[in-house]
Amino acid sequence: MGFKEWYEEYTTKKIINLYDELNEKDINILKKLGIKIEKNKVYTESEFEIIRMKVLRYYRSKDMTKEELKYAKILKFTKVSKKDYYYIIDKLENLDQKYYKYYSKKIFED
Repeated sequence: MGFKEWYEEYTTKKIINLYDELNEKDINILKKLGIKIEKNKVYTESEFEIIRMKVLRYYRSKDMTKEELKYAKILKFTKVSKKDYYYIIDKLENLDQKYYKYYSKKIFED
C-alpha cells in the first residue's frame, strides 16, 4: 500500500464507535477536557488520533522544556483529577491497541 492509499484509508475508513466503547465516566471526563463524543458516529483512525492528542495536551512533566510547556494546557482548570486523567489516557491507549489491527497495514509494501 502506497502513502496515498494509506492516507485515504487513515482519513476515511470508519473503524471505531467511541460512544459504544466508552462508559459514562469516560465520556464525562472527556467532556470536562472539552472533547465531545458523538453518540452515533463511527470515527476514523485520524479522528481518533486527534481526540487522543487533545487529551495529551493536558500532560505536563518536570522534564518538559519551556517550549513544550507553552503548548500544554492546565489540567486543574478542567476539574479532572490526575487519577481520572491518567485513567482516560490508559483507556484510550487500550482502545488504540484494540483497533490497531484495523489500520496497521504497512505504508509501503513491495
